Amino acid sequence: MKADTEIRIIAQLLEAKTELQEKALTGGRGSLIRKEARLEIKGIDKGIEIVKKIFAEGEKDRKELLKNLKKQSPKSSDGWIPIKRVLPKQDGMYLVTFDDGFVTATEYCDDEWQLWADSGEVLAWQPLPEPYKEEENE
Repeated sequence: MKADTEIRIIAQLLEAKTELQEKALTGGRGSLIRKEARLEIKGIDKGIEIVKKIFAEGEKDRKELLKNLKKQSPKSSDGWIPIKRVLPKQDGMYLVTFDDGFVTATEYCDDEWQLWADSGEVLAWQPLPEPYKEEENE
């Protein structure tokens, strides 16, 4: 969307530049019209540079904002929360995934995962889902 806007603005500036170039060509050598057209053409060239710079900075800012938002959001797109980002705030049972890919439910208590000795390293966690509830037939 922003690229379309940038292209439209630059296209309009280029159209104006073309008109001024034609105007400069019709003005006699050393004429005031020709000098004014050249100055305006320089201004349009500067305008095109500014538009490109603004949109490039905007894209850079947008990417930086997305990067920061991803860092602030504790959950990944699949619902897992890497322990490097944040640990649970409350004691309780959580689903965890280990460094070997094993997934299980385990307790988090007193700022520690309650694990058995050879269980490996917890990489990510997520709250347990709601328990299954059978639908009632009417």
